[in-house]
Amino acid sequence: MDEVIKWCVTAACTTLSAVTIFLVVNVLSWKPRKRTAPKNEISQPRQYFLCCAFGTILLFALVLLVLFLPEGMVQPEESRVPGALIMSGITMIAFVCTIWFYRWRIVLGKKEFTCYFLLRTRTYRDTEVRCRAFNNHFRVYRGKRYLFSVMYEADNATDLMWRIMKNTPPEARDDQAQED
Repeated sequence: MDEVIKWCVTAACTTLSAVTIFLVVNVLSWKPRKRTAPKNEISQPRQYFLCCAFGTILLFALVLLVLFLPEGMVQPEESRVPGALIMSGITMIAFVCTIWFYRWRIVLGKKEFTCYFLLRTRTYRDTEVRCRAFNNHFRVYRGKRYLFSVMYEADNATDLMWRIMKNTPPEARDDQAQED
């Protein structure tokens, strides 16, 4: 049974490593960006994605190393499979983070904006959301439901915040001030 698990983990690690390498090559092949993002887009810095991607590849390599160490390097009574499975779980979390950083962005339209997150894409009108400012970021809400937050340092983040604030009715701003 350990051999079957070992080869299944190997197949999963190899496949997901290939997907991660494909994403890295895809990101690196994008045309070099100027110092700022396109005027209508808010996205995560590319460095976040690259750190997660290289970390994922490194963790997959460690899982395969643990599985295929020579017999003399591990005591015979110890099994490598449970350790490799735990390490694979941690690696899967890193892989999901890589996909999240690859996909996360907000594209601003004329009177709406589209959010691309891990598994969903949603479009919101400027008039149906409100924002709340914090020290280094602002949060966007739809009614009482929290949607996302954006750091002020992100390119075009203040454009989105001012568009939302401009379309927020004065009574909603007063409600927000009373909540603070």
